[in-house]
Amino acid sequence: MKTLGIGSLVLASLFALSLANIEEIRKKCQSVEGLKSCGLCMKQHPDCAWCSEPDATVPRCDHKSSFRATCPSAQGASGKSEVNVPTQHNYPMGFNHPHYNLPIQITPQQAYLKIKPGESLQVTFTYRHMRPASGVEVQDFALQTSDLNAIGLDISFDIECHGNHVNGKVCQGIREGDEIKFTATVTLKECKSGGDVAASIGVYGYNMVSAIFVTPLCACECEKVKNLGPYDRKCNAAGRLICGQCACERGFGGSKCQCDLAKYGASSAEELDNRCRRSPDEPVCSGKGTCECGTCKCKANFIQGQFCECDSTSCPKDSEGRLCSGRGECECGTCQCEHGFEGDDCGCTSNSDACRENGQICSNNGKCICGRCACRDGFTGAFCSVERASNEKDGSTLNAGEFDEDPEGDILPTQDERDQGVDAGKAEGQESEASAVQFPMQTVLGVLTALLTIRIGLLLA
Repeated sequence: MKTLGIGSLVLASLFALSLANIEEIRKKCQSVEGLKSCGLCMKQHPDCAWCSEPDATVPRCDHKSSFRATCPSAQGASGKSEVNVPTQHNYPMGFNHPHYNLPIQITPQQAYLKIKPGESLQVTFTYRHMRPASGVEVQDFALQTSDLNAIGLDISFDIECHGNHVNGKVCQGIREGDEIKFTATVTLKECKSGGDVAASIGVYGYNMVSAIFVTPLCACECEKVKNLGPYDRKCNAAGRLICGQCACERGFGGSKCQCDLAKYGASSAEELDNRCRRSPDEPVCSGKGTCECGTCKCKANFIQGQFCECDSTSCPKDSEGRLCSGRGECECGTCQCEHGFEGDDCGCTSNSDACRENGQICSNNGKCICGRCACRDGFTGAFCSVERASNEKDGSTLNAGEFDEDPEGDILPTQDERDQGVDAGKAEGQESEASAVQFPMQTVLGVLTALLTIRIGLLLA
């Protein structure tokens, strides 16, 4: 059971890390740059995807996992990853190459790949070992590649070596006539250029190489000129629908090109959209609304603020889960309490009657907080009416020890506690008054006793 508990904890930790990583990627996807177009979205991160649905109500650029339910078509925005090994560009094993007059020892000689950033494709090769023309004996099968980092590719190899699979580039101990199969796993790490890239794979001792031509799917098919349509009704006949998003002609802006820039005093569509951003690097309407001609329209009633930056459900809750303890309204994360209540969660009464005695609040030696007196240092009692002797305290700061608030700040003093405090204060007051009366009576009796003793002494003398 203990092992199971540890395993569950590890899985939970990994899941939390995965979620945190996805959230970081989502921020990149939904950046100002990423939301501009499908192509720019794809360049933010390999896991970013673009939703091309014309009536999409979600951010168009987001982590691909976020579109599974909201926009399934987003996965195909940049095209499909695929491998193509055309027969017209490849010669069979043992055939003499017409240009180099050398026997073919590796097939295929050319492979064409289309890959999305972050994805991998596999190509399987076969090599037949022959003694090099130079006569130098080659004992080990060793793969070589061109520089891959410069073009944003990574290639790993799996070799069938004497009946075993070897992850790497070397198979030791080969003889003439041996055939070795190996698989190249090609991964596009990032988009470093706008066009195709090529990588070469060779075997040590063999003078010819095989080429892998890669088309990075970093752009979107819907952005290509051949796929652009005429001015669209969805774009108010003032723009084209490109990847589900309106690209407005000069002089117009807005999500549907419905905004005449001159009418709103904007020189560009981007300037109009920027009026819906709190800062240049934040998404339009905080990602929680749409920009309608320079003004944010929030998606839900509980989202408020000029830039939809306020969540009216984010205020403190009481132990029963009520916002602002059910005694106020939540505005932009702050409780606006009803009359008679105060505190971050409106959990405290602002009525000071329970702290009042003889017309004074806390005897002017403290503050009334949540219906109870918090005494300044040097004073104590339910109404801070009893002075404590101390050479260190000057009565200028609240004495936390005399007002022990709950550490969580969400448990209020009950009416019984306040009643007990009132009774205790009265008892302390009566005791103080009794002490004040008792003290002078004892003094008078002492003086009379002393005088009587002196008189008796004189008479005896």
